Amino acid sequence: MADLRKKLARLAAKTAPVEEVATEPAAHEAAVEAPREGVLPIALDEQSDRDRERKRRIEELRERVRALAQKPSKRVERATREAKEKALAELPFVRVERSDGPVDVRSRVYDVTATHGHVPLKSALAARPEAVATLAIDRKLEGFDPSRALFVDTETTGLSGGTGMMAFLVGAGRFEDGRFVVEQWFLREPSEEPALLLALRERLEQCTSIVSFNGKAFDLPLLRARFIMNRLGVPETPPHFDLVHVARRIYGDRMDQCRLVHLERDVLGFVREGDVHGSEIPSRYTAFLRHGDAEGLLPVIEHNLWDVIAMAALVGELAARASGDDAVGRFEASDMAGLAKTALRAGDHGLAIAMAGEALDRAGMDKDRSVAVRAGAVAAKAHRKRGEHGRSKEALLQVLDHAPDDAWAHLELSKLYEHKYRDPWRALEHARRAIGAEKDDAMLKRLARLEERVRVSSLRLPGLDGW
Repeated sequence: MADLRKKLARLAAKTAPVEEVATEPAAHEAAVEAPREGVLPIALDEQSDRDRERKRRIEELRERVRALAQKPSKRVERATREAKEKALAELPFVRVERSDGPVDVRSRVYDVTATHGHVPLKSALAARPEAVATLAIDRKLEGFDPSRALFVDTETTGLSGGTGMMAFLVGAGRFEDGRFVVEQWFLREPSEEPALLLALRERLEQCTSIVSFNGKAFDLPLLRARFIMNRLGVPETPPHFDLVHVARRIYGDRMDQCRLVHLERDVLGFVREGDVHGSEIPSRYTAFLRHGDAEGLLPVIEHNLWDVIAMAALVGELAARASGDDAVGRFEASDMAGLAKTALRAGDHGLAIAMAGEALDRAGMDKDRSVAVRAGAVAAKAHRKRGEHGRSKEALLQVLDHAPDDAWAHLELSKLYEHKYRDPWRALEHARRAIGAEKDDAMLKRLARLEERVRVSSLRLPGLDGW
């Protein structure tokens, strides 16, 4: 029992100080919980400083990460620069220092007797201006001089347009002293674009006409925009002979795509080896800028060169066909019909009739009904515009020989018989077979008018001979 009392006494002695100590933090907490008005506790100030410091360090780290992502290290920059210098040594350009800045240029010279496929380059020099104007359906080209024409083609950093797109390779061909000279300017760095544009400008100012392939819609608007973006002033543009429109009108019936490489193969007889598709060209230039990949650019440079040479050969081939001169390219019945229709639109009725006649003869041998119908229609229209109604009727009857139910031919014959031959019976017969060739209201009026003329006429219905 005494031992128990001693233990309890010892426990009581130990618990008394603990209670005193426990009361002190309570008093401190009360002091913290009730600070003086307008004064922040010291503990909260310290916490706020730590939070601000942590946020500052985090933001600093983020900035460093962004900077690293945007700017390559010096080692990477040095490696890229060395790779590009090595690549430039592999490319076929010469560095030329000009007063307006350096530019990389390549010049290739060909004798005019050289051929591209089957077509000699000298055939372009023989192109007659009236033939070119007819092909282009553009009277501005009636003064076309092939010896002062500039054949232009570009390779660009994109295909869809936009202000950020630029031409990194420009090819320009011209005839000079019995030779065909092709210059190619290359943009090794985007910052050197003004020098390239000014070099091209010199050639543009020397020429009297431009020849391109889809240049009206793509190349020339792009170059014009780049002159403006570089504050160089837009050079005056001479008359423009865009071959893509001519090719579509003449060769489009037999060719699904009138790309220049297809025209080379199917008209000029030239097949490119190791060529690069146009859709790959922008990415190859990007690879050169980023990694110094010269191997990928070599086919692009040849592609541009071939484009310029092909345009010269195609001008010679087309102009020879339009002039009736000797030509060696492939020329089928559908091409003849296409040239006939082009000549009709240009107002060259003689050429239209001649080409339509050749197309009809060839289509008859080939038993090509669709070409015969097209050619006969062109011939009929050309003769009608010349006032040759008898020959127009013969051409229309030729169309019906190949296509007896051709509504357009029946309508044209109905008009001829009614207005030129005063024969309402035959006019009515053809009108009844021309349903669908004109609007319903006009057809109903035509039929009613002809039926009334037949009714009141005292003439007997002639026989069918002589249709």
